[in-house]
Amino acid sequence: MGAPEGRNFSSEAAVEVGRRAVTTIRRRWTFPFPIGTSMMAKLHGLQADYVFRGVDHIVRMTVEGNLLEVEVEDRLTTDQWRGEFDAAFIEDLTHKTGNFKQFGIFCNMLESALAQSSESVTLDLLTYSDLESLRNRKIGVGPRHLPAAKSSPLSSKRYLILIYSVEFDR
Repeated sequence: MGAPEGRNFSSEAAVEVGRRAVTTIRRRWTFPFPIGTSMMAKLHGLQADYVFRGVDHIVRMTVEGNLLEVEVEDRLTTDQWRGEFDAAFIEDLTHKTGNFKQFGIFCNMLESALAQSSESVTLDLLTYSDLESLRNRKIGVGPRHLPAAKSSPLSSKRYLILIYSVEFDR
């Protein structure tokens, strides 16, 4: 259909942000895209329209066994970003945030966020620059600018953030 080739996410950057954000009021997991349900042994998928920072996107997620696949597409530009994550990666990532979730529970949370069926879980889509701003704000440093040569590959990446807010954190 003429859509650009999908782009991969940086797992290292995602983990780094997830660890640092755990002390904020909301727990944040950086997670590149897909989702499923509690029936992990079978293929399950979901597609939803989602607005990130005023821009319409389509988010597709599938779970097959212990593999989560997520794809996000910008409706206007048709840019696409994809990521595949196994259960061990997801569980390790949530453990590093200080709020461990089993793979199936994490997938259910992501599905709820996409379906917007719970006020406790929401999503955000960030660029590398957005992550740097969060990181700098967290440590109390002003914004840093990377040279153009280094920022160009990073500028094409996106980071899907699953935000889990419990009642007294809101």
